[in-house]
Amino acid sequence: MKEIAVAYLLWFCCGLFGAHRCYLDQPSMGVLYFFTFGLFLIGFWIDLCLIPSMVDECNARLKPAVVIAGGGSAAATAQQTVVINNTPSPAPYYPPQGYPPQGYPPQGYPPQQGGYPPQGGYPPQGGYQSPYPPSPYDKAPPAY
Repeated sequence: MKEIAVAYLLWFCCGLFGAHRCYLDQPSMGVLYFFTFGLFLIGFWIDLCLIPSMVDECNARLKPAVVIAGGGSAAATAQQTVVINNTPSPAPYYPPQGYPPQGYPPQGYPPQQGGYPPQGGYPPQGGYQSPYPPSPYDKAPPAY
């Protein structure tokens, strides 16, 4: 059984290096604390509040869970009967579901109102015509 006082003592002395986490059977977190200096001091201060629950959780994992028939304690009865429920749980019931309907239901689209307006056609194909007046510097050079 782990004790809260020992965990707090390890936290105070070597908490930045994860000693209290290793004591509470969390060696991977202890190594992480070791290399990150207590998770950059944030985890070190958070553990100040979390140590009691971590000790309780560790002790709950260590204590064996035995159910004694008759409600007596293990020390009071000379003969103990351990009841273990080995009956499988029934499979969950899922109601049968039919096939989905084929196709899509009618949507009831609104009627179209005339489509696109008429187009004016394509512009004449005479080459590129600039909308700007010609520049005086764009004159052709004199012929030789």
